[in-house]
Amino acid sequence: MKFTELETARLRLRACRDDDFDDIFALYSDAENMKYTRNIIADADKMREALARWISCVITDPCHDFEWIVELKSTGEFIGHALAMDFAWQKEISPDLSHLEGHCETAIFILPKHQRCGYGREIKRAVLDFMFESMGCREHVSQCDERNIASQRIIESVGMKYDHSWEIPKAVDGEATGETETRRVYTMTREDWEAAR
Repeated sequence: MKFTELETARLRLRACRDDDFDDIFALYSDAENMKYTRNIIADADKMREALARWISCVITDPCHDFEWIVELKSTGEFIGHALAMDFAWQKEISPDLSHLEGHCETAIFILPKHQRCGYGREIKRAVLDFMFESMGCREHVSQCDERNIASQRIIESVGMKYDHSWEIPKAVDGEATGETETRRVYTMTREDWEAAR
């Protein structure tokens, strides 16, 4: 399917644009705010490359990687970035990966001053509904650092269940730091989503 913009009661999830660079770079280069993520983007050129990829997703059909700028509907103010990845494209790389079709993953990143306002849950719910209703998702996956209690609460608040934990390398600007982190993996099946509605 084509790229789709979303709305919630308070928020608009829209396509990325070139003029989002300053806001998105401020978000991703904030080492303290992003300390629980897998990859901090501290280099401006790396951020421009990432933003260019996200912008290109808007014209890709079918779109398998939805990258949204999140802004307040009332003011248009930037508050963060949300994404949803549809793993169906991986079967094109190898038939061995065809089992990933129907599996989707989301992530949400919010500026510190807009955290603890209930926006994370609002975004998560809207993206979950979009994936199951429109993307043909069979199972949704979310991950977060085991120390990130706030993210765990958001994930659990929409009905997702803890599945397992795993170790993953940390990186800055795509380069491994030699450190690892333990990530908690949560899942929700289509049946779970339907039962929770």
